[in-house]
Amino acid sequence: MISITGGSFGFQIGGQETDVVMLFMTPDSLKHLLRDKVTLGVDASAAAGPKGRDASADTTATMRSEILVYSRARGAFAGISLQGAVLRPDKDANQNLYSRQVDVRELVEKGDLPIPEPARKFVQSVSQASSGK
Repeated sequence: MISITGGSFGFQIGGQETDVVMLFMTPDSLKHLLRDKVTLGVDASAAAGPKGRDASADTTATMRSEILVYSRARGAFAGISLQGAVLRPDKDANQNLYSRQVDVRELVEKGDLPIPEPARKFVQSVSQASSGK
C-alpha cells in the first residue's frame, strides 16, 4: 500500500471516502517510489486517466503523463488534486495486510505475493472496471 500526503488531496466538496488507483506508466515514475517517495508534479507528472468510450480521444498531455489516476468516491465529490502530493510506501499498512514486513520492491517488481483476503474484493473491482464489465 502507498500513503498519500500533502498537496490538496482530499474531499473537495463534502466527500466521505475515496478510492484511488494510480497506474505508473513509465519505469522512471516507479524508480522514485522504489527509492522512498514520489512528489507528484515534481518527480513525476500525474493526470486523470482516460475512461469510457472517449478514452482514445484523450489529450496528448494526459497520455504523456507518467502516472494516470483513477478515483471513485462515495458521497458528494467534485474531484481531487494530487499536484504536490507525496506518495511513499506505507510500511505499517503493508505489515497489517500481509502479516509481515513487505518491501515495496516485493510488491512492485516481483509480483509473486499472494493477494491477501482483504484485498481480493478490490482486485476484483479493478479487474471488472478495466474489462468494461
